[in-house]
Amino acid sequence: MQGWWQAEISNEVIYFSPKEALMFFGELYTKNGVSLTQETRKKWQAARTEKLDISAALTIGTGAIQIIEFTDTDCPFCLRFNRWVTTKNDDYKHLHGKDLFTRKLILTPIDQLHPNAHKESVHILCQSSDKWEEETTKTLESKITYADMDDCQKGKDLLLQHREIAKGFGVSATPTLVIDGQIIQGFNQKKLADIINTKMNSLSENKAKVSEGNTRDLEKI
Repeated sequence: MQGWWQAEISNEVIYFSPKEALMFFGELYTKNGVSLTQETRKKWQAARTEKLDISAALTIGTGAIQIIEFTDTDCPFCLRFNRWVTTKNDDYKHLHGKDLFTRKLILTPIDQLHPNAHKESVHILCQSSDKWEEETTKTLESKITYADMDDCQKGKDLLLQHREIAKGFGVSATPTLVIDGQIIQGFNQKKLADIINTKMNSLSENKAKVSEGNTRDLEKI
């Protein structure tokens, strides 16, 4: 549209006209029903996630689908997401003998809302890697007392790194999830399931192509 510009605010696309001094939020579609807004959103989000440094994140699982999680240990929606993703992974592991997800956990206490989340995060970050998943779940589920929580300089230093990652990425709410280059704010179960199903279908197709290619090679031999 001539004279109109688009920009990103809180992971959403907005449209504005400086000349008309107008701004609107919403979806733009082609006559064929394709969302131009969604295409723009995906492109911008993919560019942002490519630059995201998660080297300091806690790694849980070894699955083919990576989920980057910005989480607050006292956030009820983070708790719901943790239950959901754990169940999904456990079900897949029971059937296939391996993880579905690789979770990259970045602890992001929202101090104004949850003043105890800082202490809880430090406790998790004090643990060895084999206890990250267990202690994260115990803390989210409130199955550990504050008296039993660990406190260490390593955890405090690592939490500072996590906070810097979250700040640099513009995280303002938890959970904020990054999967397949897309950013999801909050626990949007349907959107997550759609992305995961699409990703699983893509992985299955790639596996089938590799298998077919190997078969052809054997035939040539």
